[in-house]
Amino acid sequence: TTSRHEALTILRLARIVNFMKMLLDHPNSMDERFATGQHLLALFLRDGIIRGISPQGDIFEHPTVLTLTHRFLKKLETISLRGHDSVSEQHSSTNGKV
Repeated sequence: TTSRHEALTILRLARIVNFMKMLLDHPNSMDERFATGQHLLALFLRDGIIRGISPQGDIFEHPTVLTLTHRFLKKLETISLRGHDSVSEQHSSTNGKV
């Protein structure tokens, strides 16, 4: 069975993937929120620890199952990530057959 910490880690990994796809779709977006997200992403890619920002602007570590995040990072090295827009374009150009 999946523990609560494993489930939260998987959920956060999905959010990280979605953020990475958004960065691919909007590479020139540099508002403060994007910049903060990119900083947190860089930290995550370095050590596999998922972090957040408190309302006061302090960086904190989320409880993270490192075996999952390290497996995720290892697999990420072997794939090519595409943005949401490129997947949507491919989906519509094939009449829904991807």
